[in-house]
Amino acid sequence: TNGMKIASICGFGQEQLMLSVFSEGLFLLNLRSGNLAPFTLIDEATTNRLCRHGHAVNLFQDSPNTILFLADHVYIYHIDQKRFSIAHEEKPIYWGNLQGIASTPQGTYLCDTRRVYQLNRESGQLEAILTCRQGQAITSATRDSIGHIWLGTNRGLVCFTPSNGSITPLPTELYNEISSIACDHKGRLWIGADNNLFSYLPNEQRFIMYGESDGVLP
Repeated sequence: TNGMKIASICGFGQEQLMLSVFSEGLFLLNLRSGNLAPFTLIDEATTNRLCRHGHAVNLFQDSPNTILFLADHVYIYHIDQKRFSIAHEEKPIYWGNLQGIASTPQGTYLCDTRRVYQLNRESGQLEAILTCRQGQAITSATRDSIGHIWLGTNRGLVCFTPSNGSITPLPTELYNEISSIACDHKGRLWIGADNNLFSYLPNEQRFIMYGESDGVLP
């Protein structure tokens, strides 16, 4: 994979990885031999249209037997049947920005820059369950162990609870736009913003900024 611009990666069985390579296409990497084999998304015309025209196809394994190819639509690949289906959308998605958040028994959560979606695995229905306010854009998202979806946006941190629809902004003067966000096993949120590292402790409702004394280099 040396020299490849890998946009996204996910598992594919016991001995392979699926790679989405920017402007080149989709590939299966054999972990034993290191060999790369091209992978076709539905057909050659669809693969060329989606993979070689300036947008990356993001990958998300939402179950042991299904992989989501996130592009102009949500393409669902059923590994054991070696076939694709396409999710039913109620609203057009924002191509190039769709990413996976988490897979749960209730469904799979996805987001693009404007919305959070829930994908029903049984029906294949993709439903928008949150739409951002005017001028707000989602840059990153993660889900914690109790079901909250945390959104990093160009206007700070937001907590969204799908079970009741509550939306809670968490303003701070420490940073402006969030570039990345992740939740650890202790429930802490790790936030990359303005070229600095922060954390948010939900139980204490406070932010922490890290610097060189903490071993964090700018």
